[in-house]
Amino acid sequence: MVRSGVQPDDITFGAVLHACSSLAVLGHGKMVHGCILHYGFHAYVFIGNSLVNTYAKCGDLLQEGSEESRVVFETMGSVYGISPEMDHVACMVDMLGRGGYLAEAKELIDKYSGVGSAQMSLCEALFGAYFAQGNVGVGRNLGESLMILEPHKETSYVLLSNLYCASGQWKEAEMVRKMMVDQGVKKIPGCIWIEVRNKVTAFAAGKHSNPYTNEQCNIISLILK
Repeated sequence: MVRSGVQPDDITFGAVLHACSSLAVLGHGKMVHGCILHYGFHAYVFIGNSLVNTYAKCGDLLQEGSEESRVVFETMGSVYGISPEMDHVACMVDMLGRGGYLAEAKELIDKYSGVGSAQMSLCEALFGAYFAQGNVGVGRNLGESLMILEPHKETSYVLLSNLYCASGQWKEAEMVRKMMVDQGVKKIPGCIWIEVRNKVTAFAAGKHSNPYTNEQCNIISLILK
């Protein structure tokens, strides 16, 4: 487009960022980010959301900027007249919680609390924050509540079990895993992907179909020695 003399607009950049996030190609995403700054589209809310989505899905989360995120969230309504949806609120809850602002995250849930899946998504985000902060006491209560409300969903079982393991409560963790089995709930295997030389390779827990598995194991063994 650029070589043909056609200037990209916000819709163009949004589409390209969506492709970058879907393929988890961080290098390309950063280049597109640079173009966005060059063309002056960085102030567009749609583009900002797409950039956050791209960096998050590429595993390059920002560790700072909580205050800036608060401002962006607040200006959605006060400046742009956009009512935040549950996904926006859940992102804020997760960010505040992981940043250590657990009380503020809880207040946000109380303010935007709804019913059904919307309420559950907010509670799950808060539970993830408690897990990140290692808050066993409150995290346990919230996790047990989620298990009762959604007994056939794996998220609460896995997070609660991991929370117990992280705090050395192995017996409690085993009890949660047993409850998960008794309910017939199965954990979806963890998966991660990485881009090397413009090619995306996926790795799933428990699978050894990757042709470079042996070389990877050998390198890890050398590193651990």
